[in-house]
Amino acid sequence: MNSSRKRTVGMIAILAILAMVVAGVAFLVHKRQPARELKKITVAVSQTPVAAPIWIAYIQGYFTEEGLEVTLQPHTIGKVALDSMLAGKADLAMVGDTPLVYAGLQGDKFFILARYVTSDKYMKIVARKDSGILTGGDLKGRRVGFVKGTISEFYLDLHLLSQKIQRSDVRSVDLKTEEMVDALTEGKVDAVSAWPPLIETLAHKLGKNAVTLHDPTLYTMFTCIVARQDFVHSNPDSVVKFLRALKKGAAFIASHPEEALRVVKEYVGPAGAVLDSDWNIYNFDIRLGEELLVNLEDQARWAIRNQYTDKKSVPNYLNYFHQSGLEAVDPKP
Repeated sequence: MNSSRKRTVGMIAILAILAMVVAGVAFLVHKRQPARELKKITVAVSQTPVAAPIWIAYIQGYFTEEGLEVTLQPHTIGKVALDSMLAGKADLAMVGDTPLVYAGLQGDKFFILARYVTSDKYMKIVARKDSGILTGGDLKGRRVGFVKGTISEFYLDLHLLSQKIQRSDVRSVDLKTEEMVDALTEGKVDAVSAWPPLIETLAHKLGKNAVTLHDPTLYTMFTCIVARQDFVHSNPDSVVKFLRALKKGAAFIASHPEEALRVVKEYVGPAGAVLDSDWNIYNFDIRLGEELLVNLEDQARWAIRNQYTDKKSVPNYLNYFHQSGLEAVDPKP
C-alpha cells in the first residue's frame, strides 16, 4: 500500500473515531438534560358523565402533552367541586350553571373559562301513573319533590309555568338528593324533578308505573370549567393548555364514542349501568356564548324572586367570562 493510500485510510479511521466520540458526548449531554418540567394543577371534578372530556383528556395523556401534570380531585356533585376550588383546595373545577348563579350573587372571585357540555334533555319530571299523572297538567294538586334552591326546583317552576299551573297549586316537598329515589318509589311523593342518573334509576325501579315528562324547549343544561381569578391571572399559559387538552378530550368522544362511554362508566361507578340509554343526551362542545349568559341571568332573577338570596339585582355575569384563554385555543364565539 503506497503512502498516499495509507494516509487516506488513516484519515478515515480518525474521522470515524471522532464521529463516535461526538455521538457519545451528545448522548451523555442528552441524558443529563432534565425532563420537561410539567406545571402541576389540581382539578375538582364530579363523578358524573358530564366530566367525560376531563377524564378522557387525563387517560389519553392530553394534559401531559400540553405540559400539565393534572391531579383529578373527585367529588359527588359539581357544587362541592366548586366549593373546593373557591376554598383554594383545587385550581380549577367543573360545575353546572346553577351553582355559578349563586356564586355570582355572592360575589365569589372566579372566572368561567368555557362551557363544555350542554343538554336539553338533562332535566325531567318523573311521576307515578298510579297517582293519576299522565301529562304535565296532571301535576296540579299532586305532591311534587325537588331539591330546594337548585336546578331541580328551577326546572319544576319552568314546567309548571308551561302548563299554566301555579306553584301554590301543587304540594311542594323539599327533598335531599339521596332521598329522591325512595320518596318516589315508596309513594311519599307523586312526582320528582330529577336529572341523570336519577331519572333512569327511577324509571327502572318504577317500571311500567313510571311516567317521564319533558319539554326540551324549557331548559338547556350547561356544565362549565371554572377557576379562581387569582389562578387565571397568575397562570394564563396553563389555562390555555388545559383548554386545549379539554378540546382534544371532546374530539376523542366524537370520534370514539364507544371507547369514551366505556371510560365514563368506569369513573361513574354503579350509576354507569344506566348510561347506555343516556349517553347521547350530552353535547360536548368547548366554547362560551350568549346562551350561557342568558341562562345565568334567568336563574338569578328566579333566585331573587324566590328570596334565595339577599341580593336585589342580577350581577353582570359577563364579568365572570374569561374569553382570552378560549380565544387562544379556538377563535370561534
